[in-house]
This record gives sequence, C-alpha cells and structure tokens, in this order.
Amino acid sequence: MPDSPTPQPSDNPPVAVKGKHDEFIKKSIPDHLITLSPARRKALKGANPEAVQWYSTVTAEQRVELQKLVVARIKAQGKLDKTMGKILPLTDFARPLLEAALKDIGHTMDVNEVYLRLYSTVENDDFGVSEAFSVRTMSLLQAALHNFEEVETGEGHFTDDSGFISRPDEQGHFKPYVTLLSIQAFVQLCRSLDLGTLYQTYLKTFLDSKSEIYQSLLQSHFIDHHKSVLMADAYVAMLKGDITVEHFKMLLVVISGPQPVRIEGKPVWYRSIRMWDMTLRGCVVFEPRIKFFPASWIIVWIPGDPHHPLKYYSSHDAFQAEMKRKLTPERLTVPRSHELTAYQQFLSQFIDQSQHPEYYNRLTEPFTHAPPPPVVLPGGTVTDEDGRWSIRANSPIDLPAFTSRVLSAAPAVNASVVPLNPRDEWYQADLWQKLLEGMIKKTLADGRSLAISTEDADAAYLVRRTSHYFGLFTLVLNTVSFVVPELGLVMLGAMAVQLLHETIEGIVEWSAGDVQSAWEHLSDVIENLAIAAAGGVLLHVGVNPLIENLKTITLFGGKTRLW
Repeated sequence: MPDSPTPQPSDNPPVAVKGKHDEFIKKSIPDHLITLSPARRKALKGANPEAVQWYSTVTAEQRVELQKLVVARIKAQGKLDKTMGKILPLTDFARPLLEAALKDIGHTMDVNEVYLRLYSTVENDDFGVSEAFSVRTMSLLQAALHNFEEVETGEGHFTDDSGFISRPDEQGHFKPYVTLLSIQAFVQLCRSLDLGTLYQTYLKTFLDSKSEIYQSLLQSHFIDHHKSVLMADAYVAMLKGDITVEHFKMLLVVISGPQPVRIEGKPVWYRSIRMWDMTLRGCVVFEPRIKFFPASWIIVWIPGDPHHPLKYYSSHDAFQAEMKRKLTPERLTVPRSHELTAYQQFLSQFIDQSQHPEYYNRLTEPFTHAPPPPVVLPGGTVTDEDGRWSIRANSPIDLPAFTSRVLSAAPAVNASVVPLNPRDEWYQADLWQKLLEGMIKKTLADGRSLAISTEDADAAYLVRRTSHYFGLFTLVLNTVSFVVPELGLVMLGAMAVQLLHETIEGIVEWSAGDVQSAWEHLSDVIENLAIAAAGGVLLHVGVNPLIENLKTITLFGGKTRLW
C-alpha cells in the first residue's frame, strides 16, 4: 500500500545541539520535502548527490523548471497516496476477520503469534521437500490466506505430529501452543471464511470502474500522477542527455493529448515490455514507425529505474543488450547468493505476483549441496541442519543432497517490445487509461495470488499456490502492491543536489566526501522539521564542523547562500 503522507518521527531523532546556521538551513528547505512520508524521507536521506554529475551543466532557468516539476510530482503523489490509502492492506483486512471467526467458535487467538506446524505426505517435490513427508510452518493468518484444499480437510491428512505452536524464534525454536481447537476445525474454518473471495470483493468496491471512488478520485488522481511522473522523468532525461530536445517535445504532446503524436513524420505507438513471457505493467515503450515497417529507434520508460527512468535506444537490440547488462550480476559472492540483485528486485515490482516464481527461476540456477551427516531427532524425524526439509525414519539414514537455487552468472535475458493492445497492434489506445487498467488488473491478480479463495484452492491452481508459498518463504515481497512509480535514485539524487545548490554556494567545487557530509546534515534537518510537523518538540541536529565553518553571503540578485 502507499505510504501515509503524514510525517512521522524516526526511531533515532537527531541530537539536540544548535548550530549557528540552523535557522538559515531550515528556511532553505521547501515544504514538499518536509511533508514526504517517512519511507520517502529515508530514501531521500540515502541519495547520493555526487552521482548527479549532469546537474553542474544545468542553467538557472532549468533548475527553476526542474524544481516546479518535482513539486508537482510530489503533490500529485500525495493526492494518489491519500486515495489509495483508503484501501486496507491485505493483512489489515484479513486479521480482524480471522480473529472474529475464531472467537465465534470459542477461541481467542493472536493469528500473527500462533503458528501451525503441519506434517503431511508429499505427492510431488515442487517445493524441494522429501518424497515422504513435508513440514509447513506458518502463522494462522498466513495459513488462512493460503487456504486449504478440500482433500486437506480429511481426517488423517495431517499427521498426529501436526499442531499449534508459538512463533518460532530466530533459531527456529518454538513451544507447543495448548488449545482445544483441532487442526481439522481450523482448516474447515479457513475454507468457510474464504478470505480470498472476501478480499477480491473488497478490492472491487474501490477498483471497479463503476464505483464511486473510482469515478470521483482514483481515475483522475492516478492519471494526473502518472502524467507528472512522465513530465519530470522526461525533463531530467533531457538534462542528462538520455533523450534529445525533440524527443522531449514529442513527450509533451503525449502528456497533453489527446491529439495524435508524431515525430520525424512517423506516428508514435505505445507499446509494452515483456521479460520472457511476463509483462512489465506500468512500463511503456514509445515507438515511432510506419505501419508494417520496423522501428528505427525507441524510447523506453521504466518509472523509478535507478539508472535511466526514460531513455532513447537506437534499436530494439540495443534495449535488449541494456536489459541484459542490468539484470546480470556485476559480481558473484562466495558462497553464491540466492538473493536477487537490487535491480532484479526493483524490476519484479512490475510483474504479477503469480509470475514471481518464474521470474526468480529465470535469474537463478540450481545448485546441489553436499548431503550432511545422517541424523535422527526424537520421534524419528530426520532433518537437515537448517530445517529446510524433513522425512520420517526409524533409524539413522543417509540424507539426500539438497538442491537450492543461486544467482545465475549470465541469465538468458529476453526483453521484447509488444503491442499495448495485444488484440490489435495498430490500435492506439488511451495510454493513461491503459496504465490505470494495468494497475487494477495487477492489484486484483496479486490479491488473488496472495489470498487464495476456496474455489481456487479446490481447482488446484498450482501456479497461484506456488506463488503464495514463494511469497511466504522467500525474499519476494508478500503484499498486494499498486503499480505506482516511486521516487527513484535519479529523481532523489536530483532533489538532493538541488537543495545543496540552493543552500551552499560553490558546492560544485567540493570533494565527494564533503558533499556527502553536507547532504547528511541537510537531510537530518529535514527529518527534524518533519518531527516538528508531526507535533513533536523541534530538536536541533548535531553540529557539523564543515557547515559551521561556512559564512552567510548575499549573491548578486539578493539571494542568500552559505559559502
């Protein structure tokens, strides 16, 4: 869900020490930075101003224009956040319903703290478990969202070792949780409650095109926000040299609409990006071409991309090569990591949750570990050291080798440009409406994947259930998210360097370390002012010797700076 726009203090507020330039710096910080959400302030604090080398060539007029576009984008983001914030996150929606259902049958339980430990026979090896018995450990809420198939309601489907436990600690230790509730009764309750169907119905009350919130707020706020994002991204791309002035003018026509867009005498078509067979929802390719003739060049928009949110490519092959470079790990750790790289994780946000397992598999490869020494635990359960799988045995046996997945050194990346409207390549749909429809489709699909309905469970929708397990037990974010571009590293860096230039004269000549030190000081002041805006006592940030040694000067034209 979108971050709340209400500023909140951080866990570690700055130290209360007054610097001689504090008042000047506070007056230099614009309101739109103070009202950023906590998560966005944290991201801004981590920005690297030194990475924004292109800013040194920007004229005074361009800096003013960039500031206007940044403010417009943040304001539009705030309106959309407020609208989307009306929609409860999945866990906030589901938790009270499950706890109420349990209470109705006489059991008061914290569904996030009480866990299930389920032992059952395994009919396949899709999750890397033994061919004999599998073990699943998850909270009551996770279990209810995952739901159960009808066959799992049968007596004896889960062995007598199954039961309720406390939340496992970091070492995997837990205690039995004593309750009169039976496993079968809980399974049946989850199926009858059917959180998956309830959440789909709930989402549609907001996202259906006939709903009041859609017609009065969502449609206009979403489109206004995305137009402001493209406008800011296009302007920055022009300043960076990622697109030309003519490209920028073309994109202005796209934003203003609805007239046909042309460049170099060719119509501009809106396309989607597919990675393998997965659509990147919310990403757009602008492709000038004559019908039935190949495009000579394209402009690709991947909102929030940490390198190039908007960029010109001389050909489809050039774009394919760039995506391969970005998705290939720069270096591999020893031992090989199973975690995706930062860019691989970034790109996953545009892919439907149900396709995350396939995406992960495309970027990783199997790795076989040597089998550990045989071991038998009380009760005849044989397990590996990390508890990744277990089997039943009456005596010590040799354990099989364990196969996991690790990052591929050279993934076979396949990025392609496909029609925005797959039914008709040459039908020019409304770009903004298609982006909104894509966000809604992804939201509903992710909700369906992460909260399995009883109907889907019985229909054995293996892809959806695999996706749900993947979300629970791997690094893939287990939440219903909206395709709403966040402030990426490029925009955050631009915001940081712009504030530095508006506060300190001559900072372009400073060393990288001094620039970073100055930015850390200013970002602490931003955090401080946000604390005050939230109703807290205004604290003064720690004294920075670098800032303390500066003096106040007045420039030709009347502006004041530190120097």
